[in-house]
Amino acid sequence: MSAARRPDGPPGRFLTGNLHDFASAPIEFLTGVARDYGPIARLRFGRTRAFLVNDPSLIEQVMVTNRASFVKSRPLQAQRRVFGDGLLTNEGDSWLRQRRLAQPAFHRERIAAYANVIVEQTTDFVESLQPGDIEEIHSRFKALTVASV
Repeated sequence: MSAARRPDGPPGRFLTGNLHDFASAPIEFLTGVARDYGPIARLRFGRTRAFLVNDPSLIEQVMVTNRASFVKSRPLQAQRRVFGDGLLTNEGDSWLRQRRLAQPAFHRERIAAYANVIVEQTTDFVESLQPGDIEEIHSRFKALTVASV
């Protein structure tokens, strides 16, 4: 039997690790890490170590099959003081109860029912854009998402 190998990941900077690259362009950074390092990549944000899991079967193992073996990071746990015990910060049986309460809103039929609202909000958004205008698109898309929700 061979020893388990630590996943590779981008080297990052001496003190901050991958924090600068992630903060500068999170989507591009994570997309590049997934492409370059495969289904599991090792990351470091300051003193905090993390893993990017980018394979559906492995995500299912982490999120469903073996969820009791994984805990939230200390920084995320610290957010409980601000946000309380919601789905993002909660763990264990309490998290499972909350997840089961929220789950019906995400069934296929419910999602299909939201389509008209999403199309309407997106149409309004597109019609509000003017040729030649310069937009900060990230904040506009966030507003579109909030309006759709």
